[in-house]
Amino acid sequence: MTLKNRISLLVSLLFTVLFGLASTLIFVLYANFRKEEFRDRLEIKALSNIKLLVNVKEVDNQLLKIIDQNSINQLYDEKTLIFDSNYKLIYSRIDDAKINWSIADLKYLKKHKTFFKQQGDYEVYGVFYDTNYKDFYALISATDNYGKRKLLYLRYILILSYIFFTALCWIMTSFTVKEIMKPLSAFH
Repeated sequence: MTLKNRISLLVSLLFTVLFGLASTLIFVLYANFRKEEFRDRLEIKALSNIKLLVNVKEVDNQLLKIIDQNSINQLYDEKTLIFDSNYKLIYSRIDDAKINWSIADLKYLKKHKTFFKQQGDYEVYGVFYDTNYKDFYALISATDNYGKRKLLYLRYILILSYIFFTALCWIMTSFTVKEIMKPLSAFH
C-alpha cells in the first residue's frame, strides 16, 4: 500500500468513526430529551386533573371528562386514573386499552412520589398528590406519536448525512492527498 493510500485511508477512517460517534450521541441525547419532555407533559396533565377534582367543588367526573376532551394539551390516546387515599378509583378516562396497575404501584407512589415507565407502546406516569386532608394518586398513560415521529425523522437525517458526508470525505481525502503528494512524487 502506498503512502498516499495509507494517509487517505487513515484520515477517512478517523472522520468516519468520529462522525458516527457524534451522530449516535446526538440521537441518544435527543431520545432522552423526548422522553423527559413527554414525562413532564404527562405530569402536568395528571396534576391539573387532580387539582381540578380537589380544588374546584363544581367539577365532577363528567365535567372533568368534557374538559379533558376539549383541552388544548390533549395527549394522543390518553388514559387517566385517579384514586383517593383508600385506593378507590374516583376518576377514570379510559377507552379500549387499559393501564395495568396494582395496589403495590400506588403504595410505591406514596413512598417515592412519582414513577415513569414504558408499558408496551404507552408511557405511564404516576404521581402522588398530598393535600391537608386527603391523598390522591394519579396514573396517566399516553403515546408520544409526535415525539417518536420526530425521533424517527432525526434517525433518517443522521443516517443519510452519515452516508453522504462519509462518502464525500473519502473522495475529498483521496483527491487532497494526491494533490499534496504531487511534489513528493515529482521529487521521487
